[in-house]
Amino acid sequence: MSPVEPDWGAVRSRVRERTWAGEILSRVREDFARWDAALRIPGPSERTEWTHHYFCDDGTRLEFDPSSPTVHRCPTCGSVRRGEPYDGAWRTTMHNLVASHAQRAALLIRLEDDSAAQAAGVEALERIIAHYATTYTEHPLHGDKVGQGRVMPQNLDEAIWAIALLRAVRWAEPELPVRVTAHAEQLASAVVRVLEPQLAMVHNIHCWILAALAECSARTGDAALRERVHHGPFGIAAQIREGFRAEGIWYETSLFYHYYALSALLSYREATGPDGLSDAEDSALRRAITAPAHLAYSDGLLPAYGDCWPRLRMGDVSGIEAAADAILLPAPAAAPAAALASVPPGDGEIRAGSSMDDRARPVELWIGAQWDGGTGSRPLTGPHSVAELVFGRRRPASGFPGPGVPGGPGARPTEPSDEAALRWSDDAERSSFLWADAGIAVLRSERARLTLRFGPDAGMHDHHDKLAVDAETAGGWRSLDLGSGGYTSAMTRWTRSAAAHSIGIVHDEAQPALDGVLDSWSPEHVSARIVWRERSIHRTLRLTPEGWTDSMRMTADAPGPLLWLLHGDGEVLGDAHAVDARELGSPPGAEFLKDVRRLRIGPQDTLDVSFSAPGAPRVRVPMPPGARAYAAGAPGNPTGGSLGILAIRMEESTQMDIEAHVRVDPVPRAPAIRRTHGQGVPR
Repeated sequence: MSPVEPDWGAVRSRVRERTWAGEILSRVREDFARWDAALRIPGPSERTEWTHHYFCDDGTRLEFDPSSPTVHRCPTCGSVRRGEPYDGAWRTTMHNLVASHAQRAALLIRLEDDSAAQAAGVEALERIIAHYATTYTEHPLHGDKVGQGRVMPQNLDEAIWAIALLRAVRWAEPELPVRVTAHAEQLASAVVRVLEPQLAMVHNIHCWILAALAECSARTGDAALRERVHHGPFGIAAQIREGFRAEGIWYETSLFYHYYALSALLSYREATGPDGLSDAEDSALRRAITAPAHLAYSDGLLPAYGDCWPRLRMGDVSGIEAAADAILLPAPAAAPAAALASVPPGDGEIRAGSSMDDRARPVELWIGAQWDGGTGSRPLTGPHSVAELVFGRRRPASGFPGPGVPGGPGARPTEPSDEAALRWSDDAERSSFLWADAGIAVLRSERARLTLRFGPDAGMHDHHDKLAVDAETAGGWRSLDLGSGGYTSAMTRWTRSAAAHSIGIVHDEAQPALDGVLDSWSPEHVSARIVWRERSIHRTLRLTPEGWTDSMRMTADAPGPLLWLLHGDGEVLGDAHAVDARELGSPPGAEFLKDVRRLRIGPQDTLDVSFSAPGAPRVRVPMPPGARAYAAGAPGNPTGGSLGILAIRMEESTQMDIEAHVRVDPVPRAPAIRRTHGQGVPR
């Protein structure tokens, strides 16, 4: 087996001929000069800590200052953190930045024409590899989260750090002194002794361990290790076979962790080469590349199910797709054009209706994470990843998805899309679909797009929010999953809580870990249920000519509070008066609700409200006897705007039936697009 190596001659031509490629290399050059003077590699006695500690309580990542290892400031509120675990998390980030620097050095070695710049890259890479090779075993094994590392506080970080260093040596090897590759082999052998004994399950973390071991085997030439990494009890074959749902989504459902695991598997495939995976395993990874676009909203925003960064967009994974095109053969089918359109305006908020990704972003390295958050790096628009520079850009989309498994039977081909075709009315032609194995149903009409999730428990990153709904209307209003951030921040306690989801809550208690059950589905409806401890929730969504209906029945074996929640963009609009927040009870997350108001019930005991954001639907609910309706606000809306919460509550009941009728105003239909010699014209 031999690794997949970039065609460096083609990369050089790309830099000369493509403005975007030259801009990426220019940023790499600038960042190399800046970090070469700023790096300070922590010594073996300076232990590292989990980087999820490096957050303020409001969910903002602390500002990393390479010159300030003991003072850590929040860029939002200005508060300062000192001592552990913040100092240790700072050291972890610095080690990551050193690994990032190794990749920049390799790129300069391969792509610079100036001999002095090449020599600077060689000197930096040699200095880094020699330091870690000679001090690695002096770092004590430590970590209390997910396994242990020596340089890093857990086996996950250790694996990604090792991949970055060894990949840099592999890319630059023909231009390096023999002593550098000898040090890399010494380091690889030591990393194997730390990581291989920790393989223990099918999980995204263990995909990274396997990718690191594959890179180590490529450096040491250990064929037996390659065999164990592929076919061992928790080897790559098992990770791919057991880790992906049939439709191509990683079992943890979170699309961040989907791409995280996929990056690791592509890194494994890169290190092992064309013979590293079977044809079936390659096919599974191709499905994994195409699947997420089917869940994207009309502007490319990806839903933040479970533990997932809430502003992940299709444009953010262009580097992963570019790498997949080069590393997997044949390359995956292109994603739907509408899903690839991902542009928020310059203020960083997420809104529908744009046609290209013109956000200004720092260069993303091909490692698995952008470890410095772009601190001090000059951003650029358009292509922004080293993977696109090295492997080439992903080819244009060829069509919208059809129902069922992505790329499977029923796909509806169409012409490549442009700005008019990306409007909602054309996007609505994309079909409803059911992913039975993943437990995700998407219903689409000209007025609404709804998703109901009823799937299996997703493990440690599950938010225990079965039968949660997210929605988008033709006018741009959304009811989004809030995702999560740094795991130790107060904000994540809110976004993981039951009250932070559009679900039903029984007896003010969080759901246990459980699997949902699909009762029925058609392109116009989906019905599913969950059952636990003599309690149950049944939910049915049904498209209507005006919008949709949302029917829910909650039951319990003993009287107690029952609560139905709907989140959405903007404040809830309705005749209301302020009340004590305790009227809403104490469901998990209640402490984050603010401005609680009781809503007036209209004639025929019917609630009729809307939301203040553009495109919002009207929600009409015949009220169950004895129920009360409330409006509240809460933080964390991924749009950056306000988040309104509509709640209906019954006290001391064993059953509550809700049937919400949701009306969405239509929007004018965009003209169809006909392509003539590559130009889009109305017809």
